[in-house]
Amino acid sequence: MQPVEATSPETDPTTMHDDGASSLAALTAFDRCDSAGCTAAAYVRARLSSGLELVFCAHHGHELIPALAGQGASIRDDSHTLIENRSIGA
Repeated sequence: MQPVEATSPETDPTTMHDDGASSLAALTAFDRCDSAGCTAAAYVRARLSSGLELVFCAHHGHELIPALAGQGASIRDDSHTLIENRSIGA
């Protein structure tokens, strides 16, 4: 199995999807996916143009990022921390 190289928010261009994303708060262990029926930890935060913020697990977030970005949402994607955490525990 090949080792996975972890990226940081500073080196990962997919972490912030627009200039407003840097103002989005970091996710905490208390944030849970807003997708119906999913209670997984959230790794993606999106702020819609209306100001409403939604959070999603990595799975649902990656499914929705293209549509959200297409609607002009600010997106913070912290899913890279899943790889970083996996590397630590290996």
